[in-house]
Amino acid sequence: RPATAVRLADRAVDAGVTVSVDPGRRIGDRDFGGAVDRADVVFLNEREASTAMDRHLGDDDDLDRVVVVKRGAGGAEVLTPTGERAGHDGFDVEAVDTTGAGDAFAAGFLAVVAGEDRPAYDRALAVGNACGALAARERGARVRLDWDAVESLVGEPVR
Repeated sequence: RPATAVRLADRAVDAGVTVSVDPGRRIGDRDFGGAVDRADVVFLNEREASTAMDRHLGDDDDLDRVVVVKRGAGGAEVLTPTGERAGHDGFDVEAVDTTGAGDAFAAGFLAVVAGEDRPAYDRALAVGNACGALAARERGARVRLDWDAVESLVGEPVR
């Protein structure tokens, strides 16, 4: 719910931690503007991005937060307030169940960028996509993600 998201975002801002928001498929139906306004990072899929960019975020040239557009098996893209863009094509895996893959992607992405003054978005996207792919290879929303499995899929050290 938008009001709950705002309260949680306010608590995170007060604590001085990075705020990320993934408003999900109802972003076009509900007003998540308050939560998005407080966010440092906003995660959207392509359909949500087409709705949210105009309604909540402005255009690509006028962003004031990091926007990550998830494309499922097609990878993801980052847009930043400084105009930086990064993309990653994702990983070709046999998907069994995509439930939780977006959340796994966000966890991997945030694990890389959290606490960095100048995040390595290429690496964050690779790790996020690897986490999402690992989640999609298993049934259910809970999957054990670890650095060894992520690095095995990425093909190089990412820590």
